[in-house]
Amino acid sequence: MQFSQSRREALLAGSAALTALMATALMSTASHAQTDSAGPVVTGPITGGDKGWIYRAPAMDLAAVGYVVEEFFVSGTARSFKFADGHSAEFDGDWAAEPDEAAPFATRIFVVRPSDPARYNGVLLAHWQNVSAGYENGWPTGEEIYSGYAWMAVSAQADGVNGGRNKEQYGLRQWDPARYGALSHPGDAYSYDIFASAVSQALARSAEGPGGPLADLKTDKVLALGGSQSALRLATFVNAVHPHRKIFDGFLLLSHFGVASPLEERSLASLFDLAGGTRNAAWSRVADRGDVPVMVVDTQAESLMHYPARQPDTDSFRTWQIAGAPHAPPSATAMKNRAGERDGVVDAGGDQQGRNLVEWGYVSDAAIRFLARWMKEGEAPPRFDLLAIDVSGPRPAYALDAVGNVLGGIRPPEVAAAVGVHSAGLADLLGRSVLFDRARMIELHGDRDGFLRSWGAAVDALQEAGLLLPKQREPLLARAGDYWPA
Repeated sequence: MQFSQSRREALLAGSAALTALMATALMSTASHAQTDSAGPVVTGPITGGDKGWIYRAPAMDLAAVGYVVEEFFVSGTARSFKFADGHSAEFDGDWAAEPDEAAPFATRIFVVRPSDPARYNGVLLAHWQNVSAGYENGWPTGEEIYSGYAWMAVSAQADGVNGGRNKEQYGLRQWDPARYGALSHPGDAYSYDIFASAVSQALARSAEGPGGPLADLKTDKVLALGGSQSALRLATFVNAVHPHRKIFDGFLLLSHFGVASPLEERSLASLFDLAGGTRNAAWSRVADRGDVPVMVVDTQAESLMHYPARQPDTDSFRTWQIAGAPHAPPSATAMKNRAGERDGVVDAGGDQQGRNLVEWGYVSDAAIRFLARWMKEGEAPPRFDLLAIDVSGPRPAYALDAVGNVLGGIRPPEVAAAVGVHSAGLADLLGRSVLFDRARMIELHGDRDGFLRSWGAAVDALQEAGLLLPKQREPLLARAGDYWPA
């Protein structure tokens, strides 16, 4: 399926065209470079402050992978949205909404981009920063992003700017008042338009010439992505706001529970009210209108709750689900810990002993890779079986294989080669891995060589499905050594 063509011409139209765009109505859908009638302003790069560095920037040597990071502020007027008269949050995701009240905002973005423009593949990944912890988390991880993409963090929600309850010290304004004290957020009802305005104005400013958030990079496609709470915000964006703010060429929802935030402000806890064990008011499919590709990548932690809102794959929609996997890849948790140590964020992470060890960062890498191709060339990603659900009991439950792991889905080698029982769910998002002892491993695999053959076959299957790059193969093969008991 072929989606919209490149909008590079609009980004490079020059100051006259940008002035005309500034005069258009708020909900213009002309191009990536559209701007609000209120005229959001981009300032930066931002430097200095009490701390002297960008809060939640990647805790790694970016120069070693040929990347740089810069931060900018975006200010302007954002709109909230409301349901059109006679409409509500329909389960099919096709929500009829319209702009509502306006309020001023000032937020920040930071951009991680190739230092050499020749390496840029033309795809910007616009990331809705996650605030489930009461403060921001979010940074580019994995092999795929650093192979030529640009990545933009958008502080779209109020808790990122102000800090959540009892976490105010980790909000941007308090974490570094000298750097971020001028930021302001009118509330999460405005977060959808803040997200769109920040991305569109960053692109428009960059199209004017050097000094913008994307420097001299030429952007063809923009993919919106976010995980967990950010995924449910993006679901609402697709359902209600995308028809009005056509900034994005595709959407990637990671670790998505199958719920969508209401348009009004509402607590995160209320979205997970499972009283009665059936659909609650927030359960919703993601609108599949066919104009842009939408993809959901779930793990075992979310897929059971997502079950009531499952929807079929189409020419413009895909769902992938990963057997045995926790809510976040272990490698991403390691990055979070490094950033927390640098930024002075002290947060209880719970008991790490026995945590789920199933790595799945290469699957999210593959999702980005396939979505980039889908947006550019119209070539759809592969389809995979979803996790198997047993509906014979009073409530849906996972159907398990002979060793106790869920059936179906994308099967990492930790599951396919049976090194233990891996679980994760709403009550324990990071899950548990109960590894088999030597006797059980011999019973299942015969000997170490037999186990290594099973592990290798699982890695081969991932690579043949396009889920694993050749350079990711050897590190994943090497992980087998972690699982054969001494």
